[in-house]
Amino acid sequence: MLTPENVKNLLVEHHIITADTNLEVEQLSGGVSCVVFKATVTTNKKATVTTNNVSSSAPSPAYVIKQARPQLQTQQTWLADVGRYRTEVDAASLLASLLPGSVPEVLAVDDERHAFVMQSVANQGTWKDELLNKKVDLEIAKQAGKMLGEIHEISRNEMSPDWKKKFASKRFFYQLRIEPYFRTIAKLHSGIAKPIEQLIQDMLTDESCLVHADFSPKNMLITTKRELVLIDHEVAHMGNPTFDLAFCLALLAAKSIHMPTVRGELCEAMRVFSVRYSETGNFTAQSLERIPMMLAAMMLARVDGKSPAEYLTATERATMSEIAYRLVAFPADDIFDHIRLLEKIN
Repeated sequence: MLTPENVKNLLVEHHIITADTNLEVEQLSGGVSCVVFKATVTTNKKATVTTNNVSSSAPSPAYVIKQARPQLQTQQTWLADVGRYRTEVDAASLLASLLPGSVPEVLAVDDERHAFVMQSVANQGTWKDELLNKKVDLEIAKQAGKMLGEIHEISRNEMSPDWKKKFASKRFFYQLRIEPYFRTIAKLHSGIAKPIEQLIQDMLTDESCLVHADFSPKNMLITTKRELVLIDHEVAHMGNPTFDLAFCLALLAAKSIHMPTVRGELCEAMRVFSVRYSETGNFTAQSLERIPMMLAAMMLARVDGKSPAEYLTATERATMSEIAYRLVAFPADDIFDHIRLLEKIN
């Protein structure tokens, strides 16, 4: 496994830096399935850039290095094939072509270490960071909905057979989503195992479009221009678009339960995200109509699955579990009815 001490060796081997380059390496937090480092070149003299006769210091080159973990960083045992790093590299290349500027550029791939290097993106933090600080920017929610809608709509209509073949396997999706989320809650909640099993079959048989499968606020960097950049694509596959919708909206729902003082704003963010998503095409509008039960199951998975939302208290987890269980058994009429029910939580 990579460490802060040997990351430089990888960068030198792939000719990204030279052996005499001064480098600062830090391990980034929040990596569950991967170990992630940021490496920043340090020099004694800062380079200057002149624009319109105004000189300013140029930022030092920086790189992000990701390596897949064989055992995910969770309390429960959760093993996954480290070969998923290659899926992430392929997905980054595809998304860069579908949505230019939406993902960081991949600079090198290390097959021996199951790792890759990408360009670091100057950012103000993640959307998750902002939300947990009770800053709910509806324009960011709209951007996220539009981005997801375009991924689904464009991939459905414009992906070549060769690209579809690259993402045909659902092996990593099963290891990282189906088993730890849906199979786990089906075992724990036998009373709703049947509808959850139907959801599983829908996800395993559907190949409608490219599904990111980690479309989460924690994986959306907000640049200095308040634009979103998407990261973490290792579970991408041809599949059911409602999974991505449910994955993102369930985390907004969890935050609405965690932070009741901004629950109204968070529920509005869920609305504008959903509306903007549906506006990208007829296919996305139809996908949105199918979401209520999937969203309820995902909410349940984020408290009772193998990767619960870490910021929820025990009381909040119990509240979300109770609401989600009821909504799996008796789904809302549509996404907007589901959101209205969340707003009424005491």
